[in-house]
Amino acid sequence: MTRLIAPPLAEVIRADTTSTETAVASLLAFYEGPDGGFNYLRAVKVTKAAYRGMHKLKVLLQAPPSEQNRVGFRFNQEVIELTAPYAFGRTTQVFDLSARKFPFGAGRFASYRVPFFFVEKGVVKVCYLQTRKGPYLTAEDYGGMAAVHSRYLMAQEFYGEKIDVEYVDVGATIEGGPRERRRLTLANLDIWPADRLADHLNVVAEALVAIEARGVAPKRRRPLKDAELPLFD
Repeated sequence: MTRLIAPPLAEVIRADTTSTETAVASLLAFYEGPDGGFNYLRAVKVTKAAYRGMHKLKVLLQAPPSEQNRVGFRFNQEVIELTAPYAFGRTTQVFDLSARKFPFGAGRFASYRVPFFFVEKGVVKVCYLQTRKGPYLTAEDYGGMAAVHSRYLMAQEFYGEKIDVEYVDVGATIEGGPRERRRLTLANLDIWPADRLADHLNVVAEALVAIEARGVAPKRRRPLKDAELPLFD
């Protein structure tokens, strides 16, 4: 039986756990869906530079010809124009943690896909960027993400410190609609209680076992590895 590589945290949280079968369908949609012809690593890294203190959008959008010729360059530029200004006018100290993943189920580990952390006015914050154009994570999904980030990452890594999350979402809220932008923090999220999160994760783990038991061989998703983004694989 082929052991599946666990999906990233966002896919774990957004899975439909009404039943094991609905969770199977959600996860197969992830594994068997198209990889796409490009990624948003440029947008993520440039946004990180903005939080590091580069607050000039014109400079952030500059790129050498070799970068401009890459597939998806225009879409990355669109994201940068929306995400980077959130850092402007603020004093933020950016830092990374070494690679680690979120454990759930029996020996399964989901990647956090966290590009960076920062400190602002004595508060340690995890930054998560949602760069896809189509509708992806709902407010309810973000409540699940925040439950994991706040309890299993932030509270453990920064015990005794003031913590928060900064979720920057620049996707459309309706299919086929234009990009919008929103920023979410713990103060405006309905964070999942521990029992709801545990039940959800149990169903996801059961669904992964069911997929493996069927002998289905979904495509292996390519991790987004980058030395500058240690928690982003």
